[in-house]
Amino acid sequence: MKKFMSIVLFVLLIGLLVFVWFSPLFERQSPQIVASELISWNTKDPIKIDVLDNQELGSYEIIMSDGANQVVVSKGDFPPQLTSARLEAPLPAGLSKDAKLLKLLVKVKDSSYWNLFQGNTTTKIININVDTTPPKIDLVANSYSITKGGSALVIFGAKDENLSRVFIKVGSREFQAVPFEKEGIYASLIAW
Repeated sequence: MKKFMSIVLFVLLIGLLVFVWFSPLFERQSPQIVASELISWNTKDPIKIDVLDNQELGSYEIIMSDGANQVVVSKGDFPPQLTSARLEAPLPAGLSKDAKLLKLLVKVKDSSYWNLFQGNTTTKIININVDTTPPKIDLVANSYSITKGGSALVIFGAKDENLSRVFIKVGSREFQAVPFEKEGIYASLIAW
């Protein structure tokens, strides 16, 4: 009888181990944080961070540091069954307004029962180059006027050490600017 109980206990233990190993409740894949490791930021718009998990997101915490102070920007739990989300990190009060370099620590945990029911955790540090200086724009040439149904050409210079995208916005419409002749000179055709 004692030997029979030992065999039953051994089979149950093996069954439990197989369940834990193959069950989606105990998945071992950590969440993903989709963001560059170095970004430029104007401090007006919040920083957007995408997070993903293959099963279900659990909780998050975002901490911003200027080297001297650390401030919790955002902390919370995700709704049930959510596998992807976009987090936003605005400039918090309590950090130096003159800081040119900031660090953003993003921690995301999923709702897995792995790691003794603690879940899988991913941490990412994002270095932020604070750039509050607007680009320098110089008008080189432009069409004199534009009438309805027509188009106009604008040639301009744009300079900034963190320039990532160049375009002209008229109302809600964006017109692409393309490099023109020299470095830092762009042309755009605007339609009405």
